[in-house]
Amino acid sequence: MHPLNLSLVAHADWSLRSARRYLAIADLQPGGRWLVGAPARPDALAADATLCRALSMRTPGFCLLGLDLPLGVPRAWAELAGVTDFCAFLEQDAGSASWADFWHPATSPSEISLARPFYPMRPGGTSRAQLVTGLGLSSPGDLRRRCDMPRPGATTPCPIFWTLGANQVGKAAITAWRDMLQPALSDPNLDVRLFPFEGSLYEATRGDLGLAEVYPAEVYAWLGLDLSGGGKRAQGARAANASLILDAFSSLDADLTPDALAQIIDGFGDCADGEDRFDSVVGLIGTMQVALGVQPDGVPWGDHDVVAVEGWVLGRPHEVE
Repeated sequence: MHPLNLSLVAHADWSLRSARRYLAIADLQPGGRWLVGAPARPDALAADATLCRALSMRTPGFCLLGLDLPLGVPRAWAELAGVTDFCAFLEQDAGSASWADFWHPATSPSEISLARPFYPMRPGGTSRAQLVTGLGLSSPGDLRRRCDMPRPGATTPCPIFWTLGANQVGKAAITAWRDMLQPALSDPNLDVRLFPFEGSLYEATRGDLGLAEVYPAEVYAWLGLDLSGGGKRAQGARAANASLILDAFSSLDADLTPDALAQIIDGFGDCADGEDRFDSVVGLIGTMQVALGVQPDGVPWGDHDVVAVEGWVLGRPHEVE
């Protein structure tokens, strides 16, 4: 029996553009081993259902979905905005009458407000300082969650509400929260649990589907991946790490379909979405490692703001308190 009595683990590399979204899935087989398929577009699985419902319908057991996007909001903004529970805010408030502009990034500094925190709509004379001022925050650090703070040797994530630049996550968060998570949380026939807001992964198994924030870049270090030969955008660099990826799956008692094996060895092809396929697979490994007890969840459970409003990147270590 696996630690969480899981029957399916998946990871979605999410993007603002649907063409750059990829999903990797591991299904538990009758013999107790996992079968990992090649990454595919989420809409190919979901069809007429939401992704969350499609995954829950795929198996009668508990599913865990890792998402490469933020789940949670900065505590400084939440305190000023009166948000004390991220799940409740997402399900009941975001996009409602008093939060009607929440999904629409401000087009100018004068439009920035606690109820309209995403900025900017487009480039041109914009700065994060304008966002700090517009939200009434004290410093640029207030734009970040605890798990987004700079760490030695790690890439610093972009603040959630900033929507400009190659590494921005704001617009992807908007589309995922509005189009995927909000409908799933409001579905009376689907019990979705967001980690860590509703407890540990063990507690999440009381529902049908658990959702967790997972960053593939975090998992690179766990696996010892070396992408110095051009970065993840280079097919050769991705292919050079194939043996490490295959070893990781082997250690998790996971087998690969022929297509999945071929894509990993090939470095996911010489195409624009190769890096997205790569990250979906690496993110799946990270999600599985925490779920199966190989890697600790990393959550500072004693920090109320983390557990209630900010969330945490699955498996990211926190500093000693």
